[in-house]
Amino acid sequence: MKVRLIEGAGVEDVESWYDVWAGDALIAHVCIDDTSRGPAFGGIRTRAYPAPRAAREDVRRLARAMTRKCALAGLSAGGAKTVVPWSTAHERLGRRDVFRVLGDVVEQLGGRYVCGPDVGTTEEDLDVVRSVTRYVNPATNDPGRATAAGVRAAMDAAVRYVLDRTRVEGLAVAVEGLGAVGGALAEGLLEAGARVIGTDVDRRKLDAWRERGVVACDPGDAWRVDADVYAPCALGGVLRDDRVDAMGCRIVCGSANNQLAAPEVADALAARGIVFVPDEVTSAGAVIEGVLTVLEPGIDRARVDAWIDRIGRTVETMLEAAGPGLRTLAVVEAMLEERGVNR
Repeated sequence: MKVRLIEGAGVEDVESWYDVWAGDALIAHVCIDDTSRGPAFGGIRTRAYPAPRAAREDVRRLARAMTRKCALAGLSAGGAKTVVPWSTAHERLGRRDVFRVLGDVVEQLGGRYVCGPDVGTTEEDLDVVRSVTRYVNPATNDPGRATAAGVRAAMDAAVRYVLDRTRVEGLAVAVEGLGAVGGALAEGLLEAGARVIGTDVDRRKLDAWRERGVVACDPGDAWRVDADVYAPCALGGVLRDDRVDAMGCRIVCGSANNQLAAPEVADALAARGIVFVPDEVTSAGAVIEGVLTVLEPGIDRARVDAWIDRIGRTVETMLEAAGPGLRTLAVVEAMLEERGVNR
């Protein structure tokens, strides 16, 4: 099987772009957005796309989001992403061979890009990648719990600022998506005495969480629940203009990427007095864990946890700067500009 790594492909506004081919089959797009602060980190997303253009747009957007996320977290790293636009060609090649090819590509890049998990990519897939390259998120990391810890730090800070509460005990939190991140978040909130209202498209998973004390609501309804905090931890695009007036929360703080269907929705939320904590800040826990454990092998776990906890201080700074206008997105853009990162 002949593997070709074609650089460039006419792509602008990114540092490096690679199309990965095996024979006559396109295997993946690899986008390195920026390495000016350090190696580029970003997961491997595996999914079918409706058209080739959609896959190319997705990988560029996700790589840029990783650059922004690393900068906001104060990490010496940039952003990248790999998208595997799954098709019958991948089925013919076989899943293990697909990820072995990707591992070879990451190794060829010599440390400029460090890959990790993302939607549609399993730990078994990453084990194949690890068999051929060291530039991958360590198997000992727990991205779900690390991300949940970052969301919780952000949520605690927002609750202090907005609700003048030092603890989440007694508060109602609507968690949308009870997977690796949402489940870990719900678990911690229950232990802290919060009332957790949860939803998930997997009914069996939802039933299991109901037995643990979560109040179940219908999938897709978490945004309208009467709660202190709404935590989107599944799909993006859930914050839409046609939903704002019916939303029942005071704070939006979750892990889902690209929660705003459009940037102007943030203004509509602010007009209603709903505080939106941007996901570029809240969802950085796994990125922090990945970057620190790769760049500093053997790092003490307490240092990693402390860095994730700093997300809370970032949120406090952001909310204080936003003031009564609650224009948190504008503050985030100002913070990124100070760090030399533009949209």
